[in-house]
Amino acid sequence: MSFLKTNSLNAAVFLFAVTCLPLASWANLQGEQRVEEPECKPMTAANDALAKLSAFQATWDTSYSLYGRREKVHGEYFIDNGLEYGRKAPYRPWTVKPSKLVNPQHLDCHQLREEMLDGSKTVVISYIKYNPGYDPRRYRCTGWIEIPSYRNKKMECVGLTTAGYDDPVLDLKLQMHWFYRTDIKAPTVSNK
Repeated sequence: MSFLKTNSLNAAVFLFAVTCLPLASWANLQGEQRVEEPECKPMTAANDALAKLSAFQATWDTSYSLYGRREKVHGEYFIDNGLEYGRKAPYRPWTVKPSKLVNPQHLDCHQLREEMLDGSKTVVISYIKYNPGYDPRRYRCTGWIEIPSYRNKKMECVGLTTAGYDDPVLDLKLQMHWFYRTDIKAPTVSNK
């Protein structure tokens, strides 16, 4: 596998993780209105609540197969007052850029159960997620939404095959976790 293909794929996986940060419900961006499946509403409420927070932290772990080789990527994000700090793998340098609202769409939502996660009551929802304009793939996901505060807690996704899209990435899996501690501070970014 060439260096260029590996770096291009790592960039694509990094973009996938960024587009999975649900910073606002797509039904509410730019005054758009849409009829939403009732079972998707906890996710929309959580995304809307997340968009109003000035700071939160998220981690993601992605694994995939490319040309028969298994790859794993770990990343961390910290959103603070309109800036998005990110790094791949622990101990890599932090980068910073303006945070951007992402427009995820959810289909085929099914509320599976309520359960405790990290000491919080959550509703567990199965759904299909996609991000038009960012990624042609669709993903089968399971999300844990804290209730009654409607905060994203955890998400696990598996990439689905997309008709008409020649994708060298196989068996794509993602896990994300969100943290809402009040003691976290913006990372230091090197000016190199």
